[in-house]
Amino acid sequence: MKSIKKRVRALKKRLALFDTSGSDKETDEILKLEQKLGRLKVDWERWEEKRRLQQKRE
Repeated sequence: MKSIKKRVRALKKRLALFDTSGSDKETDEILKLEQKLGRLKVDWERWEEKRRLQQKRE
């Protein structure tokens, strides 16, 4: 969980550096960063679901 949060913070910092009206190269980089954030969100949701299931079992 902490590693996911750490990676999300780093990606958000990188995204904040880009100007949304930037060049095509910047736009491509922004899209890549947003895709990585999306994958991390899925990882986070899986982790949360596993945690909820474990709590129900206890």
